[in-house]
Amino acid sequence: MRKVVISVFLMLAVAGTAMAQLDMDAKSFYAQGIVSLPTGDLGDFAGTGFGGGVGMTVPYSELLNFRAEAGYIMFGGKDFDGGLGVGTQKWSYSMIPIVALGEYKMKVEDPYFLLGGVGFTMLKASYDYSYPATAFTPAGSGSIDANSTEFTLTLGGGYEVNEQISIEGRYHVISNASYMSVHGTYAF
Repeated sequence: MRKVVISVFLMLAVAGTAMAQLDMDAKSFYAQGIVSLPTGDLGDFAGTGFGGGVGMTVPYSELLNFRAEAGYIMFGGKDFDGGLGVGTQKWSYSMIPIVALGEYKMKVEDPYFLLGGVGFTMLKASYDYSYPATAFTPAGSGSIDANSTEFTLTLGGGYEVNEQISIEGRYHVISNASYMSVHGTYAF
């Protein structure tokens, strides 16, 4: 919890300084669809994730925009057979990422842009298990849920198809987990 409070405080301090120079009247909103692929240890227990989110873009200059967004991603679960009559295990994950991003273009007319940002992600993991009866123990089953909030670092880039639609690729690092995602955004 302490990391979350410190992260939020730092984000607000940086955002407060930047907000003084932003034209909030020029802000726009967008919705996004998300496809996520877990990597590293997270990929061992979670399948492909699907989700969506909303965000706000505030222009700073012709080359730089600031963005804030929140989303929800549900990763597919993976089933594991314990083998030799040990039982089965099923893992499932979901997350709510909340990030502040900077979007930078090298040239005004260029449709490509870079993204980078920080934030925090609320994670939820579920573990369901069952095991058969043996000569010494009865059959059983149960589940365990765990929740945490972690600091998040996001890096990526994108391509503007037109003024309303863009496609983005991102890499997210969340403490000891990471995942890649593809975002389709629609500005309105």
